Amino acid sequence: MSKRISVRGIIIDSDEVYTIFRRRVNGDRTFKEYYVIPGGGIEKGETLEETLR
Repeated sequence: MSKRISVRGIIIDSDEVYTIFRRRVNGDRTFKEYYVIPGGGIEKGETLEETLR
């Protein structure tokens, strides 16, 4: 199994930082809420810069 390569970008606009809100629901119906920095996984043939865009 190979590691997934991903990129993240910090977006700052007028002294505000953009984040993504996530909620993960577990099988027992409990959940975890958290914020992450926007980003995603690289696809075959993409550069890191293209993935970030």
